[in-house]
Amino acid sequence: MSLTTPALGQTHAPNGIEVLVADDIPTNVFILTTMLRSLGYSTLSAADGLEAVKIATQRLPALIFMDVQMPCMDGITAARQIRGAMSDRRTAIVAVTAFPEVRHVPGFAAAEFDDFIVKPVDLSVVRRTVERWLCHARANVQAGPSRSSRQPAAQVPVDRN
Repeated sequence: MSLTTPALGQTHAPNGIEVLVADDIPTNVFILTTMLRSLGYSTLSAADGLEAVKIATQRLPALIFMDVQMPCMDGITAARQIRGAMSDRRTAIVAVTAFPEVRHVPGFAAAEFDDFIVKPVDLSVVRRTVERWLCHARANVQAGPSRSSRQPAAQVPVDRN
C-alpha cells in the first residue's frame, strides 16, 4: 500500500466499491482513505462540501464519510444537497466529527446522516461502520451486472460503547 497523500479524486481497489471521503484537512483524508484502502475499498476524496456534492452526484459512491465542519460548504449543507440530488437512491452518509455531541448541532438532524464517527478515527470503528453500511454494496458487486440497483441498507442502531 502506498503511503502518499491521495490526490483529490480517486484511488482504486479491486472490489470496485467506491467510498467518498470529504474533509478539508489533508491529513484526515489521508488517514481515512488509507484505512478504507486497507479494507479493500476504492476511494474518492473531496476538500470541501461543494466538491463532495459534485463528486457524489457524478460518481454515486456506495458510502460517504463527511466532515461536519468544512470551508465553502459545511458537511451538514452538503449532506442535505446530496440527499436532494440523489432522491431516487439511498447512499449512507456518515458524519465525521471531532465533536462527540454532534447530534445537538443545529441542522444535524435535517441533514439525514445515517451514522457518525468521532475523530480521531480508529480502524476498528471504520471497519464496523463500513461493514454496517456496505454489506449490500459488496453483495451487488459480487453478483455482477445483473443486479442493476443497490438496495438500501437497513438502519442499525449505533453502539457507542
